[in-house]
Amino acid sequence: MFSIGFLTLDIIIVLILTIALFFLSVSKGEYVLVRFLLSFYPTTLIFENLPFVTLNGAFPKIVVYLIILFAFYFLLSKNLTARRSYKNSKKTFDGVVLSLASVATILTIYYQILPLESVYKFTLPVENFFVSVVPYGIWLILPIVALFITNKGHR
Repeated sequence: MFSIGFLTLDIIIVLILTIALFFLSVSKGEYVLVRFLLSFYPTTLIFENLPFVTLNGAFPKIVVYLIILFAFYFLLSKNLTARRSYKNSKKTFDGVVLSLASVATILTIYYQILPLESVYKFTLPVENFFVSVVPYGIWLILPIVALFITNKGHR
């Protein structure tokens, strides 16, 4: 297994995702991650209940999920607007919370919805944490709580 010092490849992947999403929220605004988070919920609901479609293999499932996700993101980008945080401390806090919530949502989708073990298989401690320690429903509620926390003060 690849590691740099005490950082394993799993931690490096999570850190890169978190940092990339943080810089995206700081540069483009928090509403980009809000739309990203909110588009996961209807996408997952529709993907889990696709009528008349049987998807075999990981690649078709990933493609269909991403198509539905980008469709909902596009719809939300046309209809959902949010104000930016102009205080640097609030902007940083919102960016960190929303990027951590986005990473948690992505990993939840990775473990519970899409079969991505063929792309990369996380180690057993990470897998146990996302599969058995914290229930699936809690991982889907935590990003909504993060949205409420970051939206506090925006009126």
